[in-house]
Amino acid sequence: MAYIDEGPSGPLPPVVALHGLPGSSRDFRWLAPAVAERQRIVRPDLPGFGDTPARTSPGFDVASRSALVGELLDALELPPVVVIGHSMGGVVAAHLALARPDRVQRLVLAASPGLVLHRGMRHLPFGALTRLLATERRARVLRPVSKRVFDYFGFRGRYPPDAYRRTVLQAAGVDIAAHAARLRRLTLPTAVVWCEDDPLVEPVIGDGIAAAVPPGPRLRFADGGHNPQKHHAIEIAACLAADWHESGKRGTSDPA
Repeated sequence: MAYIDEGPSGPLPPVVALHGLPGSSRDFRWLAPAVAERQRIVRPDLPGFGDTPARTSPGFDVASRSALVGELLDALELPPVVVIGHSMGGVVAAHLALARPDRVQRLVLAASPGLVLHRGMRHLPFGALTRLLATERRARVLRPVSKRVFDYFGFRGRYPPDAYRRTVLQAAGVDIAAHAARLRRLTLPTAVVWCEDDPLVEPVIGDGIAAAVPPGPRLRFADGGHNPQKHHAIEIAACLAADWHESGKRGTSDPA
């Protein structure tokens, strides 16, 4: 499993940053330098993205990816960490927080799916795309069409050839009802970060998460789109290093 490990070990807990779909450790390239000024940050590439081969994980499901991240934390012998999950990485992060309470002490959900389907999942034709991309051969033929669909929904980065297929199959396999149940079962301090102008995850989703999960910082920004970790890296880095017993409260604040 490929990962980037930077920043000092010290009294502050290490941060583990989990990217969304499609994505990679590069999605945190603005946040990481701000965090690494004060604490260690580990940015893994989840299976099939970045430099981690798809074969690293036995399946597309959330539990498999969560278990692999847990193995990474064990291999690095990290003390209890702060996990930040961006977008679909928030689904993996919430699963990990419940599955590995020995390794996760705090959770940050940034532009994450919530208690109900957000507009990005409602509007993408997952059923049709899953059928069209069922085989790797068919996915290769349809790659130009897949790229246009992803471009339309704002995913205009340079992705590996099979990233579109893997993204669709993984996202289609996310059970939002199960994720919502996990959010409600959380007991550890949880920060929520969301933006009012997010084109994929509308702000009401962040509002719902903020009301459902345990107390922690609430960072509701007026702008930043679907990437608060890019546009508000300084504020999020300060949140990661803060004493949440002092700054974390249920409810919302708008630092913009």
